Amino acid sequence: MLRIILTILIVLAILFNLPLVYGENSNIFVSVPLGSTDLACASTNECYIPSIAAVDVGGKITWSNNDSVVHTVVSGTPEFGPDGLFGSDIIMTGSDWSFKFDGFDSGSYPYFCLLHPMMTGVVNVEESKDTILLRDDQIVTETQIPDWIRNNAAWWADNQIDDDTFVSGIQYLIKEGIISVSSTSSSSNTTNEIPQWIKNNADWWSQELISDDEFLKGIEFLVENGIIVIS
Repeated sequence: MLRIILTILIVLAILFNLPLVYGENSNIFVSVPLGSTDLACASTNECYIPSIAAVDVGGKITWSNNDSVVHTVVSGTPEFGPDGLFGSDIIMTGSDWSFKFDGFDSGSYPYFCLLHPMMTGVVNVEESKDTILLRDDQIVTETQIPDWIRNNAAWWADNQIDDDTFVSGIQYLIKEGIISVSSTSSSSNTTNEIPQWIKNNADWWSQELISDDEFLKGIEFLVENGIIVIS
């Protein structure tokens, strides 16, 4: 009887183009824990828990934002940016985002948070133990600022993320050498308030109305005035 039932299920799956997923890794959950914006989570690989998630081909992973701030889940790396394989919009506090890995080859797929790029994780499809390799389409370009950061600038300008979230993400990218600025000296300025003109620049830059150099002038201003601290 069991064999007959399985045969019927397989026939239905073929007729209706349904994924044949029945392994133990067909429905996986990943937590974004409280405090994931702390740089310490990067050193302990606890920005996403588990940091390496194994899933069957055609299986589903659900990311739950248990942190007190918003996050994203985007395939790729901070160095090369999103690769377009999968990606969420902003995941609000207490919300989930799911993705089914239909049509994926076995292998390792790195991902990160656009808003907090120190947060990285890996999806292993079919529990592959292969070393994470960068695909041929992940080529370093000569641009000063990765293009994917325009999304962050647009969200910040539209007040979808707060000043601290935007600043902490930019600060990390500068420390890692992903964004290059000419000034790294901080003043003794006692205010952390960001001038409105910098937010306006971020909005214009996200729409490609001003150049990278003009946008970087605002970032350099934040560094020079101690709002972004490079240690």
